[in-house]
Amino acid sequence: MSLLRRHAVRLGAAIRFFTRIPLPGAGTMLSDEEFGKSLAWAPLTGLLIGLWTAGLDFCFRFVLPPAPAAVLTLLAYAAITGGLHLDGLGDTFDGLLSGRSRERMLAIMKDSRVGSFGMLAVVFLLMLDAACLSAFPPDRRFAALCLWPVLGRLASVAGAALYPYARPEGGMGKSFVDHCGMPEFIAGLGLAFACAWFLLGTGGLVWTGIAALLVLLALWRLTRPLGGVTGDILGAACELTQAMALVVWILLANWT
Repeated sequence: MSLLRRHAVRLGAAIRFFTRIPLPGAGTMLSDEEFGKSLAWAPLTGLLIGLWTAGLDFCFRFVLPPAPAAVLTLLAYAAITGGLHLDGLGDTFDGLLSGRSRERMLAIMKDSRVGSFGMLAVVFLLMLDAACLSAFPPDRRFAALCLWPVLGRLASVAGAALYPYARPEGGMGKSFVDHCGMPEFIAGLGLAFACAWFLLGTGGLVWTGIAALLVLLALWRLTRPLGGVTGDILGAACELTQAMALVVWILLANWT
């Protein structure tokens, strides 16, 4: 397989995994290595998600006040992602806030049922996202909303590249953790900064740099009780990074 075709296949795999965009080739079987390395393209899939949400936000705000427009924008975000990372956020908080042993935390996170901690985490995070979107400054709003999901997916790349897998029996995120290393993290980081420069110039680079630090902070805190990451942790880090990034952009806009 040529280098160009290999990366095209990986990009397609990343888009199919992280979004509900109906690309052809859904039944194509990839090796664990190729699937794991496709995570390097996650920030670019974030840009596609951002274009979708920013475009709909632009339409919603033409006909609606800021608050209901923000809620519908988040609904559009959940629709294109299938709620993938929100599900991981809920499972993560159910486990980490249970106060149980490491093994029991992992078992709780694997349970498909949503507990009270997980529900509260998802509700409060969406409330924070909606509040930030409704208060988002109009200056360069469209570009900032395009970049917003890029920053979240950078957290998933960082978690897989920098931490071991926490489940001895394996799981959904194991292929990413086993095969996404520093080259993929550097590639993902480069994609994120390239998108930031293209969309927002110097301000975007500053925002991405701060977000990268928040990524490291979030991953450090989330992985401490488990000694590594799971697929749920990668999803939770994505959503938490996005929420913190929205707050940071509002602060940056007010300061400048």
